[in-house]
Amino acid sequence: MPEPTPIPPPLPVDPRLVLTKEQFLAGRLVIPTIGVDAPLEERGVYGNGVMQDPSGRQAVAWYPFEPLPNDGGNVFLAGHLQLGGSPAVFWNLQNTQAGDRVVISAGGADFYYSVMSKELETKADALHAVIDPVDREVVTLMTCAGNYIPSTGDYTLRWIVRAERIN
Repeated sequence: MPEPTPIPPPLPVDPRLVLTKEQFLAGRLVIPTIGVDAPLEERGVYGNGVMQDPSGRQAVAWYPFEPLPNDGGNVFLAGHLQLGGSPAVFWNLQNTQAGDRVVISAGGADFYYSVMSKELETKADALHAVIDPVDREVVTLMTCAGNYIPSTGDYTLRWIVRAERIN
């Protein structure tokens, strides 16, 4: 058997690079192991403090109170599990494994992250994934899980996948 081709290490990103919001939102989120290659969009927060859902099946939402890549913080992104009964962008998020690559391509740079953890949490407990202080740059991905409650139009649980910056 031939040896598998090693995956080259990601190119370093200049630590002085400061992305603009426009550069970031023109970028993409790529998670090769689960087939994600999706556009990024900005979403807001309603007056009651609830974050707006991503606008569509393939969109990955970022919220303006969260940092951008290369800021050293928690880059929080949300995507739908399904929409209208059909699989959406984060349909396979629960299939990520420790070490899987998560890549944000924006502003001419590729920001690489390695999956560290995957947790199933209640909706209330999932808030920490958004607001927890972090001691190094991470990307946190969230989607719905558990049982769908038609009366609320929401799910009972959330998948939270956290990945650490590696370049």
